[in-house]
Amino acid sequence: MVVLALFFILLFLGMPIGFTLGLAGLAGIIDAGGTSFLSMAPKRFFAGLNLFPFLAMPFFILAGEIMNHTGITHRLVQFAETLVGYLRGGLAHTNMVASVFFAGITGAATADAAAFGKTLV
Repeated sequence: MVVLALFFILLFLGMPIGFTLGLAGLAGIIDAGGTSFLSMAPKRFFAGLNLFPFLAMPFFILAGEIMNHTGITHRLVQFAETLVGYLRGGLAHTNMVASVFFAGITGAATADAAAFGKTLV
């Protein structure tokens, strides 16, 4: 009940919704579990983020940026453009074919977005 009351009070006072939700949630945590949860929360958050996929994603993006800087992505796009660039909607087809080639190299869609975003725009 305290959380709901604090939420509406802060909302009616004109506080932005993000701060309102954050402060009401913090009040709910303190009301329900005391301050012991607040001392334990950073450890739980770090344990949840300490996984290999979260570490691999920045490295895939880094691989895309390195390939973009060295010119590999430009060559892949030119090759894909020679294959399907003459078709109607050639840039879209070029993007799809180049992304298929690049996904075979890196294995990550985020690396595709990081690499071909600068090249095709």
